[in-house]
Amino acid sequence: MQDERAAPDAPPPTMAELAREAIAHLEGLARVVARMQGLTEPAPAGRPVENGGRPDSDGLPPGSPHLDRLTRREREVLALLVRGMPNRRIARSLNITDATVKNHLHAVFVKLGVADRTEAVAKVLAHPGPHSPAP
Repeated sequence: MQDERAAPDAPPPTMAELAREAIAHLEGLARVVARMQGLTEPAPAGRPVENGGRPDSDGLPPGSPHLDRLTRREREVLALLVRGMPNRRIARSLNITDATVKNHLHAVFVKLGVADRTEAVAKVLAHPGPHSPAP
């Protein structure tokens, strides 16, 4: 993998190096997708789960860290965010305004210690709860 800070006279990466880097990124993406699917699919048979094998009532995986600091509504907004919904669709789903969604998301970002929606989703999915396959 080519470091952007490499010396200007360094040779450009080869096709093989670029292909290896692309494969590594795809494998990481596959792990994230598998964890996202784990939020809505039942756990494999024989695997112990909490909460009867169901996500919490707000749709987030049980045992996710830092979520106890969030209000019920913030958790609902975060659960829809994790499912990939844009603000407008979150607002419609919860029968609230776009501005209210933005306010809830700002509160979530502060409480989770993240800068944006991508980091918030990554923080929730990074915790291998009972619904998330091991990396």
